[in-house]
Amino acid sequence: MDNDDSFNFQATWNIVKRLADQISHPALAVAELIKNAYDADASEVLINMKEAMGSNPENCKMVISDNGHGMTKKDIQTKWSNIGVSVNTSEPFSMKGRSKQGGKGLGRFGAWKLGQKVTIATRSKNNPTYALTIDFSQHSPETPLEKVMSPILTDPPAFRNMFPEGATGTYIYVEKFNETMTKVSDLQLIQRNTQTLLNPFEPQNDFNIILQLPRKFERWEDFDFQHITSQALYKFEVAIDPRGQSIEGMYTDNNPWSKFHNEEERIHIPTSDLLDGEKCQIGAVKVWIYHFRKHTAYKKLWPTTNLGVLSKEDYNKRICGFRLYKDGVRVFPYGEPGNDWLELDSKNYSESSAKWFSNSQIVAAARFDMNTNKGTITDKSNREGLEETVGKTQLFKILQQLVKIMRAKVNKDYPSEQPSYLKAPNFDYGSYSLTVGQETNLHVRNTGGDITKNYSVTKGRLPKGMILDTRTGTVSGAPLTSSVNELQIEITSGNNQGNHTATLTLSEINNAPASTPIGGTTGVDQETKWTAPTFPGNSGIQPSVEPTSISDLDRSISQFANKVNLLPNVQQISQKKELLEDLKKHIDEILEHEDFY
Repeated sequence: MDNDDSFNFQATWNIVKRLADQISHPALAVAELIKNAYDADASEVLINMKEAMGSNPENCKMVISDNGHGMTKKDIQTKWSNIGVSVNTSEPFSMKGRSKQGGKGLGRFGAWKLGQKVTIATRSKNNPTYALTIDFSQHSPETPLEKVMSPILTDPPAFRNMFPEGATGTYIYVEKFNETMTKVSDLQLIQRNTQTLLNPFEPQNDFNIILQLPRKFERWEDFDFQHITSQALYKFEVAIDPRGQSIEGMYTDNNPWSKFHNEEERIHIPTSDLLDGEKCQIGAVKVWIYHFRKHTAYKKLWPTTNLGVLSKEDYNKRICGFRLYKDGVRVFPYGEPGNDWLELDSKNYSESSAKWFSNSQIVAAARFDMNTNKGTITDKSNREGLEETVGKTQLFKILQQLVKIMRAKVNKDYPSEQPSYLKAPNFDYGSYSLTVGQETNLHVRNTGGDITKNYSVTKGRLPKGMILDTRTGTVSGAPLTSSVNELQIEITSGNNQGNHTATLTLSEINNAPASTPIGGTTGVDQETKWTAPTFPGNSGIQPSVEPTSISDLDRSISQFANKVNLLPNVQQISQKKELLEDLKKHIDEILEHEDFY
């Protein structure tokens, strides 16, 4: 082993900071450190951010640890701490065969992007534990790096028990943050990037990312992409073969309201057809597009998908969009909120039938293979996006064409809000006997067909105090008048296949129990006893709450007022007017009675 602990750098802290600033956001810095663990063949990486938030950056810190193969002293000297070395270029694959993601060497700069003080403790097979500290906070920007870095320590007491016997890995401690993370959105971005760093559509069981957040955010839940995509209305799963000659796959209509429900269509498209005859120069690519059409006719699907618990913002930012992966690892910023890299939200996709196919309607990803594309697709130097190459141009064009193909298949299915294959509705109500002042709900009974949310009273009139819910067909409320005559009310619902009218029969409406006159005695230890009078001209109508105080009177008035507000249709304006007049007379009688006070 090399015993030379010295360094010979001419670079300064200022240069390192400029290189670190290539990483635009702390969330991307964390992603780069995770990629380092991935390249080291770790099966697990832990990001401890329990102390990463606060108003004072001096007190903020985090730890990134993995169980990868670790580093030797030579690795630390010649690779990690040598800013002029671009690691992994000569060794594109790890010992496990993983395509290395850290070819630009930005992982170490990710640590310096986060904080000014970085301590590394690492152990490789058959080697002791090595540790060093790089503390920029104690030096000026012009200080040479050899004065900023501590000597490499061998088996320092502070880290002696960090690795169990035979274990390997790396710990990176970041302190004295450059930027304070005081906003919840900072942690949310880190969580979202962490959840989507690996392709969720082809899970890797040999690499696990664990994110530990401050206590108040511990209940943030990961999203089960597999469950979510299983509920998609339409599925499009295709692949470009390694030679780039053709696109093969399957389109599935999983929409329960579709006349093509459960139909599958095998896809075969020569790549030259999507490139205007141009020869494809990219290798293997896999594409997954899952479509959730948030259309009026499909809203009833959401409760069954467990997506209804998500806010629109959470759904769009954390789930939706079209992401891009290189060998299973995320390429930023494609698919981030506001990054419309395939122009799905542009004018071409937002007009006419195309308006239903946008980033907020899909959960999608594309994965390209670095081993087969032969260098036609490359990362930018800052790892944010791809270089402008022929491969990138072709990849984007193919993906846009595939989206258009799927969009056409989806939109042929539903040209209108009410699909033509709906069955005409069929339902009934039955016959009922009601009591004045007694709340009741009379539910529609579906006996066949497809009911739409457009119920209306087409003949007759509902009793005063009762209303029709035009969305569900339920008739509810408390009748305000008695009737010994049979009432028949016709209620209609329809769709573009026809209408159906059902008859609601009220055989009689019984009077409420007779009330006693207002009166009673009042004393020091006695309550005022009274019964509300009937409405003038409406025998037997009572408030559903018998007032014994001002607060009870308020509740009684509120109940009558609610009945007025629930009368929805223009045809019932006269009922509202009559009810309001009766209510006013009722209140006046109560207030005029001396025993009430």
